[in-house]
Amino acid sequence: MIPTVDLERYQWERERGRPLSDETLRDCGIAAQAFVELGVCNVRDPRFPKGLDSAYQRATAEIFALPDAVKHGRFRRADLHHQVDWTPELVEQARDHTELIEREISAEHRPLPWPVQDLKERIFVPAPDNERPEQTAFPGLNQPCALIDAYPEWGACAVLWRGHMLQAITTFVEMLAIGLDAPPDIFTRLMRCAPHLLAPTGTNVRRFGRPGAVWAKFHYDFNLVTGHGKANLPGLYAWTRDWRRFPVRVPQDCFLMQAGKQLWWLTGGRIMYGFHEVVCREEMMDAVRAFLAAGNDWRVTSTVFAHVASDQWLEVLPPFRRVSPDLSAFPRVQAGQMSYDEIKAIGL
Repeated sequence: MIPTVDLERYQWERERGRPLSDETLRDCGIAAQAFVELGVCNVRDPRFPKGLDSAYQRATAEIFALPDAVKHGRFRRADLHHQVDWTPELVEQARDHTELIEREISAEHRPLPWPVQDLKERIFVPAPDNERPEQTAFPGLNQPCALIDAYPEWGACAVLWRGHMLQAITTFVEMLAIGLDAPPDIFTRLMRCAPHLLAPTGTNVRRFGRPGAVWAKFHYDFNLVTGHGKANLPGLYAWTRDWRRFPVRVPQDCFLMQAGKQLWWLTGGRIMYGFHEVVCREEMMDAVRAFLAAGNDWRVTSTVFAHVASDQWLEVLPPFRRVSPDLSAFPRVQAGQMSYDEIKAIGL
């Protein structure tokens, strides 16, 4: 159901200054259509080193497996709204979307109910020093990470993964813009010196691998575009624009791109931010039992949140103003302020 776009041909043509071929333009259109209708698209990018995804996930699982006393004592940063280092389980709380669910989503496609905060843990690794803005009105979104220094082997793998994923996101976003009949740099120019976050999640499957458990409640990402590798266990479900739920499946050696709210804002609603949940359903239990029998404990995602730079302004961009039904729904606001508003709304 989710299309897959290969980034290689586009990148090859752009690097050599070639006119984009019909095949590449078709791929750009597929990327745009996928984001408009589904809010997600799979990509293939041969620039990723072979095996990096699985190596990074294994190393990250070891970080999540650290004793809680270590994580709480050294790496929990509630003073920075948990936007750097480690966030424990039962802290992130998705917005309450009950009204939307009851109004728009039929019973067979509704998300699983869950009365408390998410069961997942999170690690946030912000941009390195050389990518941060020299001056910003939002310093709390641009802080260094203690985990990187404390565990340098994991840190080296994490930095490598982050760099390759941001490279893939940047290429995909250029193709997306072309598919939307906009200049290729219309989004990427807003991403320079942005607080892009390496943001892996970890869920203790040995504790929470039961049917009906909600690892991440029904929610959207508030950044520009989210990139993921293939998780080491299923559980991600998303919704189409007309509110049909579907399981997200990422082919081997591919990566998932997901639309965030900042992209919705910039396109005047042309692209809908993708609602999704991460849950344990009955049909997953064979996979869960095999996962645990193999000695695994942690479901790990390799998430990277690509953002608009904090001091840039979110507003409907010119190519999308003529098609946006109601510009008043997208007031002009700085990306950093929008991020703070969203962080506050989800209990961080």
